[in-house]
Amino acid sequence: MLDDPGGCGAVDAAIAVGITPADFYRPLHAATYARILELHALGQPHTPIDLRRELEATDSGSGLLHDAGGPSWLHTLFEQRGMAEWAAEDAATIADLGQRRRVMDAAIQAARLAADPATPLARTTGLLASKLGAVALPGERDRSVDGATFALDTPVAATAIWGDNGEIAWAAGEALMLVGPQGVGKTTLAGQLTLARVGLRKELLGMPVTPTASRVLYLACDRPQQIRRSFRRMVSEADRELLAERLVVWQGPPPGDVAKQPTLLVDLARRAGADTIVVDSLKDAVADLVKDEAGAGYNRARQTALVSGIELVELHHQRKAGPEGRRPRTLSDVYGSVWLTAGSGSVLLLWGDPGDPVVELHHLKQPAEEIGPAKLLHDPDAGTTIIHQGTDLLGMVASKPGLTAADAARLLFDVQGRSPEAREIEKARRKLDALVTRRLLFRKEGSRGGATKTPATYHLAAREGERP
Repeated sequence: MLDDPGGCGAVDAAIAVGITPADFYRPLHAATYARILELHALGQPHTPIDLRRELEATDSGSGLLHDAGGPSWLHTLFEQRGMAEWAAEDAATIADLGQRRRVMDAAIQAARLAADPATPLARTTGLLASKLGAVALPGERDRSVDGATFALDTPVAATAIWGDNGEIAWAAGEALMLVGPQGVGKTTLAGQLTLARVGLRKELLGMPVTPTASRVLYLACDRPQQIRRSFRRMVSEADRELLAERLVVWQGPPPGDVAKQPTLLVDLARRAGADTIVVDSLKDAVADLVKDEAGAGYNRARQTALVSGIELVELHHQRKAGPEGRRPRTLSDVYGSVWLTAGSGSVLLLWGDPGDPVVELHHLKQPAEEIGPAKLLHDPDAGTTIIHQGTDLLGMVASKPGLTAADAARLLFDVQGRSPEAREIEKARRKLDALVTRRLLFRKEGSRGGATKTPATYHLAAREGERP
């Protein structure tokens, strides 16, 4: 069933059912199917001759093929079950057997660990959760709830995965999109966020990151070797055990167009036992991103993953820079269909020239209070990114008592040669008022009428018993 010499029907049927190389019992069958998926995703033929070339390109594949009797084994295999109309039935059987083996393996490993008093019980239950999480249950679960539960049994404010104090870069149940041109550190930032999510770091850019109790699946779609080197700079041998347990990396494009297979992200997450996916990057997961059909298809896949409890981080790029190389300022400057940004919860823009150690951070879409603007400093040797120059409103007020929202907007948004726009002033006002709520600033109301109308001013919060 592995191929249909007259077309791709058998492979499409296998992908639709969701079988993976891990579903096959024999290593050679798994390796052969993996090569078929890669060639199929690239739109290349996958005849026995093509597969022989791919298998013999690696020592492991060549050895497996030799042990099976050589290249003639491939021709025999294809002759046995080459009819595309049988493929769906074969694929379903293979997927079911693979799932059963995973359940048995998880039970055996858990039993061995549980029998050892020196092994913490949490490790045993964690192993079961991750292993069984990789088993895709048949059918679609009912996601309907009554109106009272939907409207009332939920926090009023967004729950932060990355962020705190109302400033949230990544909210639970909402996708985070990292946008920017080549070479400004999107992968570097995503790698640090991934390491924090698996528990190797506590914060990023001064904001805490909530670790997962499951796994993270990193789709290294674009230049996986470069992504590998980026991760290598951030970790050491001491991190090996946790990385092996909590992080799964898929190398190369996914086994299908995500926009055309709305359950593909869920399937990949379940196979990896992951509750978080990092897509690096969108252009390699979806074809024709500029088309609304592709954008809407991907958003359907994204929302399906989110309601299934899978958190998402997506790397993407912007349209060409504006006149005189000005940075993008709105969501419409993000490349592709409007549905890409419409379905995301947070969009962070990194802006600069390729290789710049200092780049700008702007929050184009926010689930809560806006973060930044700020300048970030990348340290490529240490694999870290820190705030190089942030929006220190408290420092602004300390240096200029009686700061107005317009004054803050001029400083926050680097306004030069023009007055700040109304939306920029309002954003600055919201940031200042948030500090008032936290009792770090005091707001002194201005006059609202007459010829001497004056704006409200902000001052450092007075000590107890004092008023400015």
